[in-house]
Amino acid sequence: MKSKSNISSSTFFKQRITIISLMAFVVVALSSFSSLLQTADKITEALKKGDAKALATYFNKSVELVILDKENIYSKEQAELVVKDFFKKYPPSGFEVQHNGGPEEAKYSIGIYKSGDKKFRVYYLLKTSDDKALIHLFRIEKE
Repeated sequence: MKSKSNISSSTFFKQRITIISLMAFVVVALSSFSSLLQTADKITEALKKGDAKALATYFNKSVELVILDKENIYSKEQAELVVKDFFKKYPPSGFEVQHNGGPEEAKYSIGIYKSGDKKFRVYYLLKTSDDKALIHLFRIEKE
């Protein structure tokens, strides 16, 4: 039969392990979320500048790209060229994020890209893999 002090110390130990495990989970979740937010901020800056090269650094090795009438799954390098052509044809005069959302491991962002008097809706989907957030879907449509 176990003594009362052995049961108490066993319960205390289990509670400590549970608390430490929860704290570790929170730290990992927050660092993943922080990575997504930092990536989203850098993507916003690239869109504001019309910088296809900077934007492409956040593309997955293959990305579903829909830009006006062009729709396909492109390699990272091909997608950069398609986006570069769009920025050349429609140089940025502004970009503003309208909405962000999604579960922990996949976030989306919707914004309005402005070029002169033209407006375009931009949508992209970020997925986290190996602690790195990458764009898997990128879409630009006429507003």
